[in-house]
Amino acid sequence: MKGPFVASYAGMGPFTARRRGGGVAKATFGTSEVAKVAFATWSLGPGVTTFADVAKATFATFNVAKVAFATRHLDPPKPRPSALHGLAAAASLGRVLINAVPQFQGALTERAPELPEGCVALAELAGHVLSAPVHHIRQTRETSPVVDGIANRAVLTGANRSAQLAALEAPGGPVLTIGGDCGVELIPIGVARYRFGPGLGVAWFDAHSDLNTAETSPSGAFHGMVLRSLLGEGDPEFAANPPVEPGRVVLAGTRAFDDAERAAVDRGLVVETADVAAGLAGADKVYVHLDLDVLDPAEFDGLNYPEPGGLTIERLVAMLRGLSGFEVVGAGITECAGTEVRVLEPVLEVLGELLTGKQ
Repeated sequence: MKGPFVASYAGMGPFTARRRGGGVAKATFGTSEVAKVAFATWSLGPGVTTFADVAKATFATFNVAKVAFATRHLDPPKPRPSALHGLAAAASLGRVLINAVPQFQGALTERAPELPEGCVALAELAGHVLSAPVHHIRQTRETSPVVDGIANRAVLTGANRSAQLAALEAPGGPVLTIGGDCGVELIPIGVARYRFGPGLGVAWFDAHSDLNTAETSPSGAFHGMVLRSLLGEGDPEFAANPPVEPGRVVLAGTRAFDDAERAAVDRGLVVETADVAAGLAGADKVYVHLDLDVLDPAEFDGLNYPEPGGLTIERLVAMLRGLSGFEVVGAGITECAGTEVRVLEPVLEVLGELLTGKQ
């Protein structure tokens, strides 16, 4: 998959309908993501007058929403076994969905191979704490060579990316993404920017700013470049289009910078402030990124890239709760290299509160 990944994502809705081979009606009665949104559309009532209303209510992309909205003149079909998944999706609108993305190829640390198991353990705990379904997104265990300064380029831009994009075509509610390395955040944040527009703000809880490019990275590990890519800079195969707007990202708990990353901060690409909520002032909606290495190593021993002087879990929870005045449309937790994760329950609880608006 070449080119800007969000542009590729934007075309997935119509492609789904075309491959079903029969236009809107046939797409509606299938088991595709378009069908799920179509079922949901029929249940939304007379207040839905445009495809944009469908997109807002179902968290679908505009392309999927357009196809689904076109079915409103049809009589809702009699439920069949093949359609039950669509009805279930409609019934669960607004419910948090957990996407477990056990990618490790974006990291080159000693503990990177432990990330898939950590991802699964944390996702299962999240499902229990939030009473939410967990969708395990298949990620390859293969690796690939360094190309143009990025390790595992072919893996990161191939099947791993495609699987994440497909899972976000029409999720039916806010998504909590659990990695895996920080590179998994390229897709959900990029899609959120595409879906919600230039007013999207990002709270970046991370010991590292992840603002390197392939040219400045000392390691070639993509997890140290993901935020720069989301801001539309760096390698064109990873750069988000549309990008998160400069000044819309607030760093929180960040304490390790390479020289090039510090230069990016100094020119205003991101905001560095102790008051995260104040830094996000003016944001229409917010995505919360949480790399567990924002915590002090004494708080949790499952950190992939620990840095001294981090937050306590209590302090992190308080900072997250400080975002309750914003509409949080998505969140991600990354870089979990441990399987003893119960100590993180308070973090999962507050993220659940933010995603559902139930403080």
